Amino acid sequence: MTGLILLVVVLGGFGIHHEANAELQRAISRFRAALPPGAQFSYTDAAPRILARGAAFSNIHYAQGNFTLDAQSLTINNPIDTPPHGMHISRIHAQHLTLSGPATLQASDIRISRLDVPSSINGQGLASDIIQPARIRFDKAVFRDLSGQGGQSGCSYAVSQLAIDHYGRQQEGHYAFDHATFGCSAVSALMPEGAAGQSPRAFSSSFARGEGHSSDLAAVFTPTENMSASAVVTGDTTLSGIRIVSGRHAATASDMAERHDAGHFHLTLNAPSLRFDEAPLIPLAAQGEPARVIIDAERPPNTDTMRVVETLDIPALAATTLTLQFDRIPTPGAKMTAETLSAMRLIDTTFTYRDSSLINRFFQDQAQRHQMTPDQYRNQAITTLNVVTSAIPGLHDVPQYVSSPDGHTLEISFHPTSPLPVAQLATLLTPANLMAHPELLQPPIMTTRVR
Repeated sequence: MTGLILLVVVLGGFGIHHEANAELQRAISRFRAALPPGAQFSYTDAAPRILARGAAFSNIHYAQGNFTLDAQSLTINNPIDTPPHGMHISRIHAQHLTLSGPATLQASDIRISRLDVPSSINGQGLASDIIQPARIRFDKAVFRDLSGQGGQSGCSYAVSQLAIDHYGRQQEGHYAFDHATFGCSAVSALMPEGAAGQSPRAFSSSFARGEGHSSDLAAVFTPTENMSASAVVTGDTTLSGIRIVSGRHAATASDMAERHDAGHFHLTLNAPSLRFDEAPLIPLAAQGEPARVIIDAERPPNTDTMRVVETLDIPALAATTLTLQFDRIPTPGAKMTAETLSAMRLIDTTFTYRDSSLINRFFQDQAQRHQMTPDQYRNQAITTLNVVTSAIPGLHDVPQYVSSPDGHTLEISFHPTSPLPVAQLATLLTPANLMAHPELLQPPIMTTRVR
């Protein structure tokens, strides 16, 4: 009796497997029939996953125009078609996946759970859906050995592991990564669309670890033009083990924390041992000295103004603060372009400087270069500064501060008679233009004081 039952179960299993395989082949045929003209789909093996109500493929290849998708293996569990909304998939597992097109992406292992893929926007096929990831949603994803390149931008990235929880438009989620690098062949690649005039200079950065959360993870990873301007994204990010290289200069930092909401942005970067691969332009810098950078930006509600305060504190050398006031700030959530940025105007700015040892180090270094004593070089420099400031009354107190900086703070303020468009600052504040318009350096536009 037991043998008969076992035979029935085995034969039933063969029947179920045969029917599942036939249904899989029919589904593949329907998929191929729905492909746009010119698209190709191939694989070396496909098998149904009966218990998971899915399928496993090996050596998948999909091509559509200049877009291709290749994967050594791909497993899809429990796909449920929900017209007209799209498809829900309980789990996807891909190994050695490569996407190629305007941008490229590779990963050794990808695992995604509870994925919702919307219906194709315009019926143009798989490529149209994949290149618009802001429209998908998933509960959790883990990417290993992830890397890619951004096409014409000249920017590339690599991450040993990236984990994302609760991804989707207007959906609060969390992300974390280990051992990430990001770089661009030119700094201009990081500028807003339409920006010009940036000299090409390589930029790269690396991070040992990072994590953060956002009220809209899709906006963080794949911002798009059609995102609602009223949907302000809030969140925070922390990074550790930071290294930044720009041109010939490099610096390291231990950690960085950033948070932002509708009207406020705050960033703190700590470098317990600030180091440079190459001596900075000022020949006395803080090789091995602790440093802290703080950026704080606040936009009052229902206004187009913003106040930005940037602080650099190197206790062994000096502390500086730059305060900037702008108006005509773009609407929160609006896409940043060269036009929106150039419409901004500078209302006023204030720079403060409190010396610890930087001025004395500078005089000692220059005195040695010119074979003079530090006091001789200081007196010569102050004489030169007096001549300069006699023609620029707005800097009248600078020589006094340089002669005796201990315990005092130098404050330089710039208050134009009317707000200056940001697009004009680069040409307006050049030495040639300031010589042609010395009134820009006169009180009350420019003032200094020692306090």
